Amino acid sequence: MSNFIPKIIINNFEFLTSDQKQKMDIYTFIEEWNNDSDNIEIQTSGSTGVPKSFVFYKKHLIESAKATLRYFKSFSDYPILLCLSANTIGGKMQIIRSLVWDKKILILPLERNPIKNLNQKSSFLTLTPIQLNEILQNTPEKLDLIDKILLGAAPIDDNIYHKIQHLKTLFFQGFGMSESLSHFAIRKLNNHTKSIQSIEKIPYQLLEKVELIHESNDFFLTIPYLDIKNLLLSDDFELVDKNLFFWKGRKDWLINSGGYKFNPEILEKKLQDIILNPYFIIGEKNEIYHQIVTLFIEEENHQINIEELKLQMYKRLKRYEIPKKIIQVGRFLYTESGKIDRLKTQNKYLENKI
Repeated sequence: MSNFIPKIIINNFEFLTSDQKQKMDIYTFIEEWNNDSDNIEIQTSGSTGVPKSFVFYKKHLIESAKATLRYFKSFSDYPILLCLSANTIGGKMQIIRSLVWDKKILILPLERNPIKNLNQKSSFLTLTPIQLNEILQNTPEKLDLIDKILLGAAPIDDNIYHKIQHLKTLFFQGFGMSESLSHFAIRKLNNHTKSIQSIEKIPYQLLEKVELIHESNDFFLTIPYLDIKNLLLSDDFELVDKNLFFWKGRKDWLINSGGYKFNPEILEKKLQDIILNPYFIIGEKNEIYHQIVTLFIEEENHQINIEELKLQMYKRLKRYEIPKKIIQVGRFLYTESGKIDRLKTQNKYLENKI
């Protein structure tokens, strides 16, 4: 192994979980990192299609961790926390951050509320929005133990945004993809002026030296420290300037229903204040319309009053935007990184009527 690739030392890990598979996944990643190869293979979650494998240089994971540190500038001396699977890019990168930042790392359970039994302070934690929502509902006081929290995997809505404004913990949200080794942009979520009433008004800031270029209706990404140049993205953005942008949604989720085209993420944002359960919108094949707009709602916490919901949707959506089907299922299927697996949830419902 090249001299500039440091090895991971297991003594820097403290396990606060009894999950043996979780431990073995971490040990497996450590073995892969500490071997003589300069490369490492990482698989995507598959939330937007078939899972893919990418091979990265280990030096790129190190440079990604350094880029995150440059954004945050400094951390307290407390350990960092890991509550994401080591099989995901987010989990692997948190381990590499502990290595590069010279931090002890505490391994928490892979649960919706991973910090419910946490009793010591931490400098940094990465969470999914679903995990944060669970914490806010049940043990919000535990968040005071953590200096900074970085959210990833999926967007958050205004409900969560408003709940975290009064907390002393600093919250951030990353934007990235598998090819960019976690985030290439970050936005700060709280401690803003009271005039910012919606998360949609907060742009993402590109990390140092990262470029997002718009050409002929496409967007291209350049990340020098990862040797990425002009990578074509499947997302739609609104550029504020060369350093700031708003994310508009994924192009490949576009729904074509009877000639009308809809971006599911935009429709979902319009419903964020009337649906408290996890939900998503997806296109369903239809002989007449090609696709129909379909709303899936997870009913694990409590059932939704569908008739009342329909009345509320008529007030917020245009006629052709209103979902033609509303489907409640007991629990969605999720990827290891905590994202709702839209396609698998939809397919399982169609196959088995979950």
